[in-house]
Amino acid sequence: RYTAAKNAYQGLAMAYEKLGRPKDRAEVLESYCAIAIQDADGLLELAKCYRAQGLLAPEEKTLKRALLVNPYNAAVCERLAAICTELGREKDAGVYAAQAKRFAPAAAPAAPKNAGHQSEAKEFGVTEW
Repeated sequence: RYTAAKNAYQGLAMAYEKLGRPKDRAEVLESYCAIAIQDADGLLELAKCYRAQGLLAPEEKTLKRALLVNPYNAAVCERLAAICTELGREKDAGVYAAQAKRFAPAAAPAAPKNAGHQSEAKEFGVTEW
């Protein structure tokens, strides 16, 4: 979700979102993505518009474009797996789910249980007490 507009298209898309006009928002983002073909964030926003309207086929197509721009995006792979499952394409869903798992960011290490000595623990590489 855009938090600040970087250009007029994004600003208009944000305005349409606030007004609850997903179809108009999608049209603006379609125009933007036709120009900014390497903007993965724009493609993700467009895919969300399609999802909000229940349009799985355009959402899937847009997410695949986003995956071409950024092939290591776990969130895109997860959503594609969900779409394929919804459409009964279990084999494709499994492929995307495996990609999502492979590209998911690693979990952060556990914080020390004794928070009072956290800085000392970090200094000596201690993660568990």
